[in-house]
Amino acid sequence: MKVRVAWLPCNGHQSTASLKVDGFGDWLAGFADGEGCFYLSCTKGGSHRCNFRLKLRRDDRGVLELAATRTGLGSVYDVKKYQAEWMVVRKADCARLVEIFETFPLRAKKSRDFVVWAQAVALLADVRHVVDGRKLRRGQGSQRHQYQAKLAVLRKRLAEVRRVA
Repeated sequence: MKVRVAWLPCNGHQSTASLKVDGFGDWLAGFADGEGCFYLSCTKGGSHRCNFRLKLRRDDRGVLELAATRTGLGSVYDVKKYQAEWMVVRKADCARLVEIFETFPLRAKKSRDFVVWAQAVALLADVRHVVDGRKLRRGQGSQRHQYQAKLAVLRKRLAEVRRVA
């Protein structure tokens, strides 16, 4: 079952200042340090996507809904038999999550994953991979190859960071 969280005011997101009021931003950073997953996915067609996921037992779903509601980001899903997860996948949502975690930094090993993931978010948000209003398609020369090479390097670095941790 998918639950799409209603967008909140302030350009669709809670302001970072509102996350400071009751310590929620610091709580979220600690929660992401312990349970979060930053990853990059690649489709068969060659497109890439940044993803953030927090997965818990389904009886703790309310915690995930709180995180989604307070940030205004992502969706909460029921997955498998006894699990729920908060997924953040939209480019704008991932960029906002980077802002949040830069304001409320992660402090454990997961911070190394976040640094690489944030670079991938920035790369995917960069408009240089768009030429004449069109996204670069397969076989459109060196620009697309440079873009894909940068993403491949970031995916490899993220895997290396996880192996070292």
